[in-house]
Amino acid sequence: MRETQSPLVSRVRERRAELSLSQAELARRAGLTRQAVSAIENGGYVPSAVTALQLARALDSSVEDLFALPDDRSLHAQVQLSHVGLQD
Repeated sequence: MRETQSPLVSRVRERRAELSLSQAELARRAGLTRQAVSAIENGGYVPSAVTALQLARALDSSVEDLFALPDDRSLHAQVQLSHVGLQD
């Protein structure tokens, strides 16, 4: 069986952990179900623009900070490293 790659790289789980939120609490704040949050975090569901905006608002982030295209993964990682002072 062939695995398919998600069309998005999601940082929702990482950002949620940074804020010490449970999936249920994030779901409540974003107006989603806990199952939807889980599916987005696991790459099983690609959120609509509205859902991505709701998550960004609930996580006090931008959509760009939470989601990237797979091709942007290395660039996204570099941006994250620069935010914590690990890269020039």
